[in-house]
Amino acid sequence: MFFDCFKWMDDSDIEGLQSLLLDDIIKDIEESADEDFNDDDVRIAIRRTLFEKLGI
Repeated sequence: MFFDCFKWMDDSDIEGLQSLLLDDIIKDIEESADEDFNDDDVRIAIRRTLFEKLGI
C-alpha cells in the first residue's frame, strides 16, 4: 500500500520514507481504525503521519 501511494518516487526513496514513518503509521491505524480496517484507513494513516512529520 505504501509503495502504491508513492510509486512516482524511486524505490530506494520510498523504502527510506517507509522506514521513517512505518511505526507511526501502524500506531495511527491501531488507534483510529476499527478491526475491519481497509485500504482507505491505511491511506489516511499514511497522510496523517506524513503531514504530522512535515508540520502541516
